Amino acid sequence: MDATCRKLEEVVLGEQQAVRQFDSAALIALTDVRHVCHQELQAMEAACRDIVRQHAVPDDLSLEAFIDMNLQDAAPGLQSLRRKLYQRLANLNQSNEDNRLRLRAAYDVTSGVLQNIGLQVTKSTYGPGGAL
Repeated sequence: MDATCRKLEEVVLGEQQAVRQFDSAALIALTDVRHVCHQELQAMEAACRDIVRQHAVPDDLSLEAFIDMNLQDAAPGLQSLRRKLYQRLANLNQSNEDNRLRLRAAYDVTSGVLQNIGLQVTKSTYGPGGAL
C-alpha cells in the first residue's frame, strides 16, 4: 500500500503541474496511472477482506481492534503504520479534491477566454432558438 500511495502522490503532483501548463496529454496519462493505482488498492483491500474472512473475524471488529487483540507485541508499530497510511490516504483525497477544483477553474477560464475572442460559440438558453 505504501508503494501505491507513493505512486498516487506522484500523480497528484503531476496533475498540479499539468493543470498549470494546460497539458491535456499529461492529464490523460496521469488519469491512466491513477486508474491502475486505484485497481491495486482495491485488489489489496479485497485480499485483506479474504484474509479476515478466512480467520473468522467478526465483520464488526475494526482493524485497529484486531491488531490490538492478536498482535500484542507488534501492535504499537502496526497501529502507527495504519494511522500513517490512513493519514496519507486522507491527504491524497484532499489533494484530489483540490486538483479537481483547479482543473475546473482552468477549464472555466479557458472557456471564458475562448468565448470572449469568438473561438468558442455557446448556445443561448434564452431568445431565438433557445430552450425556453
